Amino acid sequence: MGPYAEDMCGYRSSLDLEGLVEDGVVAFHAHSLERWLVTLRARNRVAPNVPSTSLHHTLSYPNAWGQVLQISSGMTNGRDALVCSSRAALEGFRGMCESLKYRMGFPMRCPELAMIPLPIDTERYKIRDKQAARDLLGWDGTAKVVLWVGRFSVTDKADLLPLLRAFRAMGDRRDRPLLVLAGFGNAEYVDLLREICVAMDITDRVHLRLNPPMENIPWYYAGCDIFVAPTDNVQETFGLVVAEAAASGRPVVAADWDGYRESVVNGETGLLIGTVGASMPGRVGRTLGVSGWRTDHLICGQGVALDWQELQGALERLLDAPALCGRMGEAGRAYVSERMGFRRVMSQTEDLWRALWERPVLTDVRDICAPDYEMLVRIYATRVIEETDVVSLGPADLAIDFLYYYLPEMEHVVSRREANEVLRFVEESGPGVEVRRIARWAWDSGFEDPRLAIVWLYKHGYLSVATRA
Repeated sequence: MGPYAEDMCGYRSSLDLEGLVEDGVVAFHAHSLERWLVTLRARNRVAPNVPSTSLHHTLSYPNAWGQVLQISSGMTNGRDALVCSSRAALEGFRGMCESLKYRMGFPMRCPELAMIPLPIDTERYKIRDKQAARDLLGWDGTAKVVLWVGRFSVTDKADLLPLLRAFRAMGDRRDRPLLVLAGFGNAEYVDLLREICVAMDITDRVHLRLNPPMENIPWYYAGCDIFVAPTDNVQETFGLVVAEAAASGRPVVAADWDGYRESVVNGETGLLIGTVGASMPGRVGRTLGVSGWRTDHLICGQGVALDWQELQGALERLLDAPALCGRMGEAGRAYVSERMGFRRVMSQTEDLWRALWERPVLTDVRDICAPDYEMLVRIYATRVIEETDVVSLGPADLAIDFLYYYLPEMEHVVSRREANEVLRFVEESGPGVEVRRIARWAWDSGFEDPRLAIVWLYKHGYLSVATRA
C-alpha cells in the first residue's frame, strides 16, 4: 500500500494534510483517542474520503469518556475504525458507547472496532543464552529466578504485595528461588516494598531494581526462568511485558485480567491466575470520578483480588517442572511471533485500510465539540474587520522575512507567498483599497479568505486598516 500519516497532532494546519493527500496517503492514523479527535476533525475538513484509524489501549482516565462521546456523536464517516489491542479493549469501548447512549438518550455512532494487537519486536525480544544473560546482569547462575518487569506503582500498574506474600510462602523450598522486581517510576513505592521484604524476612530472596537500563530489559527476560505478571489495574488493556517475555521464550504466570489473558494460552504458554472484582456501591461509588484519577485507579485496583495462594501454586508447579517451562517458553515464542510480530500486525492494519476504502462515505458528519474561536474573538475584540474597511500600506520598515523568522509557525497559517502577494496588491491598488476588493482578488488568485492575513499584517505594521469614513 501507499504511505500513511501518523499522529496528526504533528501537522500544524490543513495545508499539511492537503499536501499529504496529494502525495497519495492511504490513511490517517493516530495513537490515542485524544489524538484521534484532532485527526478526525482535520480529515473531515480536508480529505473526507481518506480512512482514519486510531489505536487505543486504555480507557480508565476520566477524559476518555468525553473523548468517546465526541467521537461517537458523529465524527466518524463510515471509513473509520478504532484499533483495539485486545478483546478487553474492544468490549470496554463498546460498553462505554452503550453507557453513553443510555445516559444521553440519543443514538451514538460507534466507530467500527477492529482487534489488532500491539506489535512486538521479536528480534529484540528473542530466545537468548540464559547463562550469558546472568553473567551480564550479575545474577546467580544456578538459582531459579522469577521475574516481574513493569512500572512500580500500586496506583496504576500492579499491587505487588500478593506476589511477595506468595513468595514468602515458598520459603521452605530447598532450591531457594529468587524474585527479581525490575521497573521504573515510583521510588517511594520501591522503598515501601523493601520495608515489607524486611518484615517478611525475604530480603535475601527478593532483588529490587529501580530504573534498569532499557537496553538490559531483553536480558532480564533471558536471564529468568519464569515471568510473573500479577496485574490488577484498569489502567491498560494489553500488557506488553507479558508478550515480550513470551517472545523471549519464557513461561508466563499472569493474572486472568483484561488483555493479559489474551497473551497467555493457559496451560500451553503459561498459567492464568483467577481474579475477582468487586461492585462499588454507596460511598465508594460516589468517590469515583471526583477524587482524581489516581484515587480512582487505586480504589479499582484494590477492588480486584488475585488469589495469592493460587499464584504460589502456579509458580511452584513451574519451578518443579523445568521441561514444562521449556515447552511453554517455545510455545509462547511461537504464539507471539505468529500473532504479534511487526509484519503480521502491519499486514492486518493494511488489510483494515483496504477494507475501509471500500466503504461508502457518510455525509452526516458532525463535530459537536469543535472549538469556535472566531466566536470568542468577536466577543472579546472592540470590533472585527469588515468588508467595507479600507486597507493601505503600513509603516513597517523590516522585510516581511523578519516576521517569519520571528514567528516561523505562521508560515503554515499565512504563507509567505500569500503575505507578499497581499502587500503587492495593496501597493498596486493605491491607498484605501476595500477589504472586499482584496477578498475578490484573493479568490481569483487561489488564496483563501484574506482577512486573517490582513489583520496579522496590520498587527505588525505592514498594513493599516481603517473604517470607511
